[in-house]
Amino acid sequence: MIKIFITLTTLIFTFNNVVYSNDDIDALRKEINDMKNIYEDRINDLENKLSEMEKDESLKVKSENIIKTRKIYGNEFNPSIGIVFNGRYNNFSEKTNELAGFAIGHEGERGRQGSFIGETEMNFSSNIDDSFYGSFVPAIVKEDGDTKVELEEAFITTTPGANLPDGLAVKFGRAFWTLGYMNEHHAHSDDFADRPLPYRAYLNKAFNDDGLEVTYVLPTDFYFEVGGGAFRGDDFPAGTADGENLGAWSAFARTGGDIDANQNWRVGIYTLNAEADGTAGRKGNEDE
Repeated sequence: MIKIFITLTTLIFTFNNVVYSNDDIDALRKEINDMKNIYEDRINDLENKLSEMEKDESLKVKSENIIKTRKIYGNEFNPSIGIVFNGRYNNFSEKTNELAGFAIGHEGERGRQGSFIGETEMNFSSNIDDSFYGSFVPAIVKEDGDTKVELEEAFITTTPGANLPDGLAVKFGRAFWTLGYMNEHHAHSDDFADRPLPYRAYLNKAFNDDGLEVTYVLPTDFYFEVGGGAFRGDDFPAGTADGENLGAWSAFARTGGDIDANQNWRVGIYTLNAEADGTAGRKGNEDE
């Protein structure tokens, strides 16, 4: 349409023999070019919008077909799965790892010298529904020359959707319970070849008995948490679980805060009470 308009205008000027100055002709030519550009831009915009509408309609049809032919499942059928391969190299200054006065269990020993494969963990975790979260962690270990599969954690914990008071959480099953700073962490996350002496001497590296723990984060301006648990009493240092009475219980209180973007602090008081009668025999130290 624009090209025809320009041609007709030119013919009219020619047949009428009207004489225009060069400035008039340039101004008129500029005005025509401006009109041409405006209409071309509008046409391009309309074509782009039409393409987008056609694309959206195509996607809509495809999504409708997918919804009709495919069932979408929740995350409970698609858990998070991970494997931790723990290759290590240990070098100790002392040849022996015995602690005078303490009967250390097998897990509390400091590990072998040199390079070797440590615990290899497999972890499966998922939200069960809007109220609970579950985790399952078996580990492949080598003890006394034999390769074994041990259950490190298998627990369920409440989430904010469980309609409990804000800050209150309940965890039950088998887990690394709240006791000091490192007990909640798996061995592969340690920064050193062996754990601090209190964990080795008193807890056989870590306490992960079967039981239940309740924790509560107080509604304060700073972080402050209290809690406690009751346990069966099958794990070191306990050793008298009979299926009728609880063999261990714990309690704690801790607080902390941020120092800067990369540092923070935390202090706490923890206690674990366990019946330790018969522990040595149950942990493989038959000679004691």
